[in-house]
Amino acid sequence: IGLGYPGQPHVLTRYMAAKNTEAIKNGTWIALGWGLIIYSSSILLGLCGQALFPGLEDPEHLFPKAAEQLLPTLLTAIVLTGVLSAIMSTVSAQILVAASAIAHDIYSKMLKQSLSHEKILFVSRLTLLLLGLGAIFIALGETRVIFWFVLFAWSGLGASFGPLILFTLYWKKTTRQGAVAGMLTGFVTTLVWKSTGLSDSVIYELVPAFFLSSLAIYGVSRKTF
Repeated sequence: IGLGYPGQPHVLTRYMAAKNTEAIKNGTWIALGWGLIIYSSSILLGLCGQALFPGLEDPEHLFPKAAEQLLPTLLTAIVLTGVLSAIMSTVSAQILVAASAIAHDIYSKMLKQSLSHEKILFVSRLTLLLLGLGAIFIALGETRVIFWFVLFAWSGLGASFGPLILFTLYWKKTTRQGAVAGMLTGFVTTLVWKSTGLSDSVIYELVPAFFLSSLAIYGVSRKTF
């Protein structure tokens, strides 16, 4: 899971918004410590949940079920409200980043001309609306594998952009061709690994995709530098 962090746009925007390098350094250690606490606690909760609620129909309901059964009513409300707040914060950040990328990096580049502020704002708002409706459609569906979508998106973004971010920061010989090769390799490997079922029988798709993307960036950059 940790390999995917460098490739998440909504995470990177936090560092881009830092007021100085000192804030970035402090934020790095805070994020590292917080990540260790959160993901270690998630694993522990999952292991305990299997023992406490063996007949739970939907594993994604483990956290609210545990809070309801084990905590006082007031504390349960506070805990679940905190979870919903974190979800809304992440969703809003991801949708805003996606809308900005589509309006500025895709739509504007496709037209190859400078667009007015009003035009870019319209495209951004339209993208926000469509993405929001799509998320609502998935949430209201009969699917019980929402976490599957989360992991798949996490691995796709992490493998496509994570190695590239790290290489451009720490290896000055990274080339444009290497960057493109790395993004394509990470994306394709994620799709193939997941579609063939290897993520269930061998290892989570982010691991091989991240590794192969890094090799592609390094190899192609060495050839084209």
